[in-house]
Amino acid sequence: MEKAQDLGTADLTERPRFTITDEIRVKLAYHHGNIKAVHQEILDEADDERDVPSLSTLHRAIKRDLPQGDLAGLRAG
Repeated sequence: MEKAQDLGTADLTERPRFTITDEIRVKLAYHHGNIKAVHQEILDEADDERDVPSLSTLHRAIKRDLPQGDLAGLRAG
């Protein structure tokens, strides 16, 4: 309640979240929609593994950010 009074609103602030970039879309196309392969490539390229989203986070972001037919189209080639 105090936080809402301090902010002057009862609306929840949006938390930062991982989003799918054009680079990840290209990786998905290259790997024919294989999310685990994309995740492994991101891990291989990273200087610090702590900067890489988890496989679960990547799955959620793809499900949220890509239209339903896009991933199916990538898998089909």
